[in-house]
Amino acid sequence: MALDKLNLANQCIRDAAQQAAAVDRLSVPVLERFLRTGDETWDGAGSGRFTPAQFENNAASCRAAKHAMRTLFHLLANLLPVEAQQAPPVAPELIRAHIEPMVKGLV
Repeated sequence: MALDKLNLANQCIRDAAQQAAAVDRLSVPVLERFLRTGDETWDGAGSGRFTPAQFENNAASCRAAKHAMRTLFHLLANLLPVEAQQAPPVAPELIRAHIEPMVKGLV
């Protein structure tokens, strides 16, 4: 059972990376690695020094990463039990109200 869920989650990651990469014809493995690790491994990421081509590639990769994350969350949400899917969404303000005190405590 747990292996089935892991396989489904892995398939969601692959699908999200493929969908996001198709928009700007980017590397699927790079976006899949980002979804799994959070590492920005595309050319020029984090260096602060870009050629014009790297700047455009970085912008496209960042757009694709955001798209991939949104897609992944939607795909993973479909794996939740029906009763969890039917729960009302939590307002962003409520989330911020709970997270901000925790963040302030870390600083």
